[in-house]
Amino acid sequence: MMQHDVGLEGRPQMCLEILLRAEKEADEIISDVLSVIEKHDAKGTKLKAEAASLRAARGEKQAFIQKERKR
Repeated sequence: MMQHDVGLEGRPQMCLEILLRAEKEADEIISDVLSVIEKHDAKGTKLKAEAASLRAARGEKQAFIQKERKR
């Protein structure tokens, strides 16, 4: 709206300042989102490793049970 108000003193400079503030805020939000994604990915990697470990442990336990049954 300011952009179209020809009677406003320093209009281009005010518009530029508003746009620069908006850009800074958008950059901060993007940075926050990327940080959250990075933390989420790290948790996912940890959970996948835990799940693989549990599957391996269950597999070993299952193999032991099957051996015992054959005796």
